[in-house]
Amino acid sequence: MSQEVRRVPADWQHPRNSEGDFIPLYDGAKFPVHVARWDKENAKWAEGFCTDFDGGWKPLTDEQRGRTFASWDGDRPDQKNYMPLWPDEQRTHLVLYETITEGTPVSPVLSTDEELARWLADNIVTGQPVSYEQWLSMVEEK
Repeated sequence: MSQEVRRVPADWQHPRNSEGDFIPLYDGAKFPVHVARWDKENAKWAEGFCTDFDGGWKPLTDEQRGRTFASWDGDRPDQKNYMPLWPDEQRTHLVLYETITEGTPVSPVLSTDEELARWLADNIVTGQPVSYEQWLSMVEEK
């Protein structure tokens, strides 16, 4: 399972859909990066180029010509698909998120590294036991 610790306000409640399931959200800090990448690649697409995934550009293929960048790569990132960007002084608590999708919480909102590590060790969230010390090491790396 891919995961990351995200800092949130003490009263953060991750949004849910009408069925009560968490709505996946990307980390809000990544929104500007994702928009900048999309805008850059969209502009190059308009010039007839796409990324070669090695950091360079190559001409569009026959399959790509005549299509919009959005039809190829997806729509431009939308802020509603990202967590809010709270000021640092409000981000006092921690939540472990899975990141296989955009991100949904795995743990409750907890106030310290130690509390989060203890909760994770006591609630097997990876399919196999992970010690408190291992979780604490991972959480402190955030």
